[in-house]
Amino acid sequence: DSPLVLSYPVRGVHDMDIMNPNALFPYENALPIIDEIAEKTKSRILVLLMHWEGTAPWAPPYVWPPYGGEDEFKAFVDGLHAQGNLAGVYCSGIGWTTKSFLDPTLDFSDKYDESLMCRTPKGTIEQSRVIADPIRLGYDMCPESPKVAEIVSGEVMAIAQSGCDYAQYFDQNLGGMASFCYGRDHGHPKAPGKWQVDAMHRIFDKVQKDLDDAKSEMIIGCEGAVSEAFIAKLPFND
Repeated sequence: DSPLVLSYPVRGVHDMDIMNPNALFPYENALPIIDEIAEKTKSRILVLLMHWEGTAPWAPPYVWPPYGGEDEFKAFVDGLHAQGNLAGVYCSGIGWTTKSFLDPTLDFSDKYDESLMCRTPKGTIEQSRVIADPIRLGYDMCPESPKVAEIVSGEVMAIAQSGCDYAQYFDQNLGGMASFCYGRDHGHPKAPGKWQVDAMHRIFDKVQKDLDDAKSEMIIGCEGAVSEAFIAKLPFND
């Protein structure tokens, strides 16, 4: 019953080319191919979509609604379930995007809150090193703020309501961990430490509580092997 993971983009061919829809969009175009793979491998398939975000590919923190609209996406999820397969999506963790080179129309400026961003030892906000410059420019968010947990949970719950089975929301948060923050006014110690682990646990716990309250069985994960501190919270990971 453990699935094979099938990853593919619905826009472009790789991470840095033109983000036009490809032959696997609309989403339902892929259903016959997925069904064939499931039959030939005698396995359940977990589709893990890339470039599906309605904002821009790899442009955290906001991903919803999906590219092409909620109805089209939901029809694909329902189609996968009818085949006995599973639906999953990549996201990009708790970064903040200021500019996407894959979709120049992206604009989160009306939601930007400087107080949420990680600080250097000098107190400045620096460009994130997590995602390559050809894809995006942006910052890393500090996990200490309850507002970060609210943002994450809001996006995760939107994905869950579509019927998805898995969301790798914490891609780019390698092992589930946050970037270092030396902020002096965030309420945490003035250097990286155990507080980061505790802060990420609060985010995971809020997400799980909201999923449980909605009676959703969707699970969440991160990029890379999950760190030991988070094994109980992130049960499936890339």
